[in-house]
Amino acid sequence: MNSLVLEKLSVAVMAIDNHFTITVANQMCKTILGIEPKEAIGRNIDKFFNYPPEFTRTLQHTLERGENYYYEVFPYNWGPYEKTLSQRSVLLKDENGEIAGAMIEFEDITERYLEQEEYKAFMEEIAISIIPVAERIGMVVLQNLPFDLGLDGFNNLCARAMEKTKNLKLRSLVLDASSLPAVRILSSIQSFKNILAAFRLIGIEIVIAGITPEVAIQVVNEGIDFTDMETFADMLQALEFLKGKLK
Repeated sequence: MNSLVLEKLSVAVMAIDNHFTITVANQMCKTILGIEPKEAIGRNIDKFFNYPPEFTRTLQHTLERGENYYYEVFPYNWGPYEKTLSQRSVLLKDENGEIAGAMIEFEDITERYLEQEEYKAFMEEIAISIIPVAERIGMVVLQNLPFDLGLDGFNNLCARAMEKTKNLKLRSLVLDASSLPAVRILSSIQSFKNILAAFRLIGIEIVIAGITPEVAIQVVNEGIDFTDMETFADMLQALEFLKGKLK
């Protein structure tokens, strides 16, 4: 690659030959890794980086295993480095198609990644907001729940919601399903089952309000049993029922 082009790139680029000798290192390597490109070129890559841990050796793995790698998010935390990178490595071949080395380009996405994680945590926090609607009664709007978190993430979210419920000294929760499309709950049946089971385990009575006939039919077909749970056409009916039980 033309050296002038290399220096104009917004990503760091490094290359090694078949002997693991660094042949290319542009100035962005200094910005991201804090190394002097001129000092790196001509050095064995493992020796130059003081024999780094195996998980950081993406460029070397590319050459050793004959495989290209792409990591959209790569935690690069060891020694002096506390970064999150996006990186892509490729094999380099000569005019005869023989492997001549490997090249990697990487971008420092630490700040962007941290912002995304903070935003994700914020969205998760507000997604399962428990709204007190009467004495010892709270409400969760099911439409807001991030069912796409995956089972582990959703279980962690549910655990935080249970802690909020205890802190608010609630005895009952109304799950508001009035605006919940069937496709959202069907995409994560196990997560929904976990909501019901988890709150019952800590002694919180759960009722569902506003569930539509379409949702009711589809979730029953998918194996969610409502026979031991009270369901109501709307929030008002649910509140009247729970208030009566709490008297």
